[in-house]
Amino acid sequence: MSDPPTASPPWRSLSVEQVTANFDEVLAAVEREGAAVRLTREEIPVAVLLPWAQYRATLEMLARLELAYWSAWSDDGAFDNEHLRQAVAALVEDRPPGTR
Repeated sequence: MSDPPTASPPWRSLSVEQVTANFDEVLAAVEREGAAVRLTREEIPVAVLLPWAQYRATLEMLARLELAYWSAWSDDGAFDNEHLRQAVAALVEDRPPGTR
């Protein structure tokens, strides 16, 4: 199973049982290293444990992408693909280095 593409620090995959048995250590690693942890059950991803800052940044980016999508619609119901492309490109260019 390959890890999702991401900037550093890398994703870690742990079973739910591993996380349950070592929760304090896993949480400390997330807080200390900023690592994201994919929790699996029988090798199937079931949840993600993220540092709070990464979670907030993800929600903010999703909100900006949603706004870009809706702003590409005109009052007459036409969708402007070029407007959306430019808005998304601007959002991607505004990301901090190493997060692409």
